[in-house]
Formats: sequence, C-alpha cells, structure tokens
Amino acid sequence: MPSLTHVCMWSEHGWKKITAYEAARLHPGGMVSAASGLFMCELCGQYVILTKGEKNVRHFKHEKSEKSKDCPERTFGPSVRMTYNAKEYELPIRICNITSNQFDLELGLLYVPQFILQEQKIQHVAIQPLGSQDEQYIYSLERLNPETLTYVYIGNIPAPKYKLNVDSGLRCFWPQYVRGIDYSGSIFSQKAGKKLPDGADVQIGNSYYLLCAKRVHPNSSDIEIKKICEKRVSKHRLSVLKIR
Repeated sequence: MPSLTHVCMWSEHGWKKITAYEAARLHPGGMVSAASGLFMCELCGQYVILTKGEKNVRHFKHEKSEKSKDCPERTFGPSVRMTYNAKEYELPIRICNITSNQFDLELGLLYVPQFILQEQKIQHVAIQPLGSQDEQYIYSLERLNPETLTYVYIGNIPAPKYKLNVDSGLRCFWPQYVRGIDYSGSIFSQKAGKKLPDGADVQIGNSYYLLCAKRVHPNSSDIEIKKICEKRVSKHRLSVLKIR
C-alpha cells in the first residue's frame, strides 16, 4: 500500500515533515483519525489518517469522505498511481507577526530533493507579488529545508497573485503562479496561520483570522468577531479580524 509522502505533523516549532514510519513510532496504539488534526497533507492542506496497520504496513491516507478529492497524491489503494501537476495546485500562504497595525505574509515552498536543487543552473527562487508592488523577494536554494516545507517572507502588502521565477527544472515541483489574497476576504487558521483554500469548511469552536477590506457584521450571536489589526494599503483599509 503506497503511503502519502507529503505529510507534516504540528510541533512546537511549526509544521514538520514526517514519514508514516516515524508517525507509527510516536503513535503505536492504532489508527489516528483525520479528525485528530495531528497529520496534514502539505499538497492540499487537509488532515489525513494514520492507519492502524492490521493488514498492511501503517501508512498515511486521505479520508473517503473528504470534501475535496483533488489532492495530487490521494491514496485509495495499491493500484493507484500517484501523479503531481504543479500547475493545478496551490502553495500555502500564511499570515504571521500580527500587531495592531501590521502583519507579514509568508509563502510555503514544497520540499525538493537536494540533488535536484543542486542540478539547477539558477540557484535561487524569485517571488514577485503581482498587482500591488514591483518588488521581488529572492532566496537562495541553499536556504530551503532539506526535509520539510520552507516558509519565506513575501511582504506585508497582500497581492492577488504571486509569480515564482525559478529554473525550468523546478517547474514540476512549484507552480509558476500562486493565488494570493482576496481583498473581499481571505480566511486563515489561527493555529497555523495558514490560508484556507477557497470553499474550505470551518469548524465550530475553532478560531480563524479573516483578512479583508470591508466591514463584517455577524449574522448570528454565536459568532464572535474581534478586530486585532488595521492598516492602510493604497485606497484600501485592510483589517485582520479574529473570528470564532
């Protein structure tokens, strides 16, 4: 049974890549459900299952009941061939360092094997926000983490789209364009700071950040909203709201 290979586990230092073998040693007591929120697929941002291993070697897999079935590494059984088309999937964006009048944004770059990075003629990645500023953020490939996702700073002015300029050999790992921030409203997990995909479900009782340029009025007394940041960007007044 093939196991998902882009899985990470939350630790005190953030999300860290983990193998099914390592996870099984940490959790020898049987299956760990996706609802536990312990293991997350880096490619689609959904929580995954660590199987109990009664019939097969313990491995990670997606739940059949997941709302989104578009993960490039979705595993159902041994006959499934896993493919990945970088153009079809988004790299994660997270919000961090939030104060009363400022915040930062970071982009997560998927792990790429070291031998592939060393083969590239262009030994850096340049990330260009489109539609908001002309500045590029350039990072050496040597900076990338060898076994997990690498988050890099992409500014404090949200852009609707980001362009990645890299050597052609990395196009099969990273898309050329990444969907950015929607000023009408982008939702982030408070725990990880990670932007939720469009159409993603939120869970009752959990807290989230909403970054938007419009006023938000709760339509229920069960929704708690607190403004924690406000900043002016061009003609927009952006707010970060904590919503539960």
